[in-house]
Amino acid sequence: GILAAMFPEILEKRYGKDFAERAAKIFYQQSVYADAITLAQIGLRTGVTSMHDATEYGVWGALNDIAEASGHGVLVYENALFYDQDVKKVFDLFSELTGEKADIYSAISEGTMIATVKEKKTEEAINVLRKNGIKAGVIGKVTEESGVFLKKEDGSEEKIDRPAKDPFWSMFFKASNLKKHSSL
Repeated sequence: GILAAMFPEILEKRYGKDFAERAAKIFYQQSVYADAITLAQIGLRTGVTSMHDATEYGVWGALNDIAEASGHGVLVYENALFYDQDVKKVFDLFSELTGEKADIYSAISEGTMIATVKEKKTEEAINVLRKNGIKAGVIGKVTEESGVFLKKEDGSEEKIDRPAKDPFWSMFFKASNLKKHSSL
């Protein structure tokens, strides 16, 4: 959202004016207030046990924060992860233009909420979020083993550490520099 709002001409040049305008509106989806208030309806502690905005270091950072703070682990299902296709299109374009190759789940994802919910309340949580127009899904489960692990589609597991850096900032500053020198 930030890249689309700050560099609309780059998106327009590659994908057209309609896409650039639609992508720029993503900037205004950077709050998880509605998500949090909506989830609170199912009960705090009796339903929702944690909520975290996936800001710095994205989804992987937020999941690692939750695991560390709770003293538990998280097993994430690769085939359950999801993102807005327009966000991915913007991310991929700026990754290409700046040479900053990165995993989308390690980049700032402000407006994305990660929540842990008691198993018996999961379906209710998903239903109340979707009923209120909030994209939601179960992407994994809390485990006794510490750390964050990605269960890949082939059945293998990969440990996911907190990212060492957030690639968004490199993309942003490189794009700013390229724009300043009219390379974009």
